[in-house]
Amino acid sequence: MKILIRILSLIIICLTTPACAARPYAATVQRVIDGDTIVVQHGRAAEHVRLFGIDCPEKHQEFGPDAAKATSELTLGKRISVEPAGWDRDNRVVAVVILSGRVNLNQKLVAMGMAWWYREYAPKSKMLPKCEASAKSAKLGLWAKSDQIPPWEFRAQRRGKGASDEPAEQPKKQVVVGSVYIAGSGHCYHRRDCRTIRGSRIRSISQTEAAKKGYQACEVCKPQ
Repeated sequence: MKILIRILSLIIICLTTPACAARPYAATVQRVIDGDTIVVQHGRAAEHVRLFGIDCPEKHQEFGPDAAKATSELTLGKRISVEPAGWDRDNRVVAVVILSGRVNLNQKLVAMGMAWWYREYAPKSKMLPKCEASAKSAKLGLWAKSDQIPPWEFRAQRRGKGASDEPAEQPKKQVVVGSVYIAGSGHCYHRRDCRTIRGSRIRSISQTEAAKKGYQACEVCKPQ
């Protein structure tokens, strides 16, 4: 009996651990949206991937087109490995992308001076701050000028000014991927402790798979 309980406990831990819920997968890059966002072919589906832990200049910023060009030259039409770390409020997979030769794209763009280390979402990264310090010291890319505005500040300024040429962007909030739960009916997924599914028969599913199947977070479980 004790052995059975231990096995069940291990299964529960596995189902609720991000590493188990989101495994790396191979994909081909179809399109580059901007420096830190690409579209990949994953099986039969096209999937938007937002690079984890970095923030490239926006399209309307100086060096924005340069960052997009750099990402295109490194990835477009090529086979890559996507290592999911979460997803954002726009249902884009947030991931580390590995190129051939085990080159970390996220780190490479920062080392080239084509992206900032996104401290808010990758505060414990060991390599990204080193890559940024190296690029800054060598005055590579955007670091060639001292008056560059970080993209998160640029977006905030545009929202404050009420820019009319395009909708203000939502903050790129990155949410850790893990297991969620769905009931026998409905089109929403829930956290395990969500009050709306108390008493219902539920089953676990990864957030990535839930998104592919068209499920959305219920009103209680939506990120705030």
